[in-house]
Parts: sequence; structure tokens; C-alpha cells
Amino acid sequence: MYSFIKTTSLLLAGLFVAGTAAAGSIALDLSSDAVRLQLSNVANMSADTEVEWDVGFLRVEADNGGPSRSLITGTLRSVGDAGIAHHQVNAALGVRAFWLNGDGFDAQALGVGGALSARLQGMDRLVFSGYAYYAPQIISFGDADAFLEWGGNLAYQVLRNGEVFLGYRQVKVEPKQSSDITIDTGFHLGMRFGF
Repeated sequence: MYSFIKTTSLLLAGLFVAGTAAAGSIALDLSSDAVRLQLSNVANMSADTEVEWDVGFLRVEADNGGPSRSLITGTLRSVGDAGIAHHQVNAALGVRAFWLNGDGFDAQALGVGGALSARLQGMDRLVFSGYAYYAPQIISFGDADAFLEWGGNLAYQVLRNGEVFLGYRQVKVEPKQSSDITIDTGFHLGMRFGF
């Protein structure tokens, strides 16, 4: 437990420093057995092109004495207007790198996928979003044959640069020698701050 607190504290401090320097956002979400920290930023490549990147750390403490695991992710995706009239809807396509470690299990993957977020007309403070990334066997390495992460959330913008959200996430890995393992699944509560 001490190493988890130490690792989480160091990661949070690093994300805070990087987030402050990069003028992006930091998100923290919690469930009864998982915590995720995520740093995100958007770079404008041209008038019509935005590239979004994020790095994240997910720590899951297993119930009933099972193995605890850490998942580090890094995402790079192209973001743009989805072209839906009268609503602010953005779509993204890209890749997410996964590194899963814990209890003698070490796996890496490069998933492909995307995301969708929407602010409906007349409800500007509410944001609906969802995402999915999948890595088949050809781009999964180490102890994994496949990775899948998908989720979504409903966020409410409390402040100009801060929001709270309720989300759902599922992270699954298919090991080389056994059946699928669910790393994390269920609802979580979170906050996101912009800098």
C-alpha cells in the first residue's frame, strides 16, 4: 500500500507540473477499487486540424486478495467537428498505447479507436462523451494477445475551467495462456481541471 501511495503521489506531482507547463487539463476519477489520473492537451496544427494527446495512470486494487495492477496509457488522436448542425459534436480518431503491469503480468499494446463528445444546444454545461480502443493480437505484446478499453461519461461544467463527471469504464486484456481478464469495470466519479 505504501508503494502505491508513493507512486501515485509522484505521478500526481509530475502530472501537475507537466499540466501547468503545457496549459492542458488534469482529470482524476475514483471508484471503490480504482483511481485514474490523466493529463490531456490539444495542439492546433492548422486552422482545421487539432491533435489531442493524453497520458494516464490507472491503479486497480483487486478485491478478495487478488492481484493489484497498474495501467499506463498514452493517446494521440486527431480531433475535429463531426458536422452535426445546431450542436457542438466533436469526433476523434487515433491510437492508444497500453502498458499493464502487476503480479508477474507484463503486457503492452497499441490500440486503435476513437472518441465522440457532444454539447447539445440549450444544454451547454452538459457534455456527453464516449470512447473505445482495441488492440488485436498483431499489435499486442508481452503477456497479452489483445486489449480492449471502452467507456463514457456525463460531465457538468461547474466552473469555466472545471467540471465533475460520472463515468463508466471497462478495461479487458486477453492473456496468451488463459481466458480474458477484466482489469477494471464499473462506474466512477471524477473531476477535471483546466490550466
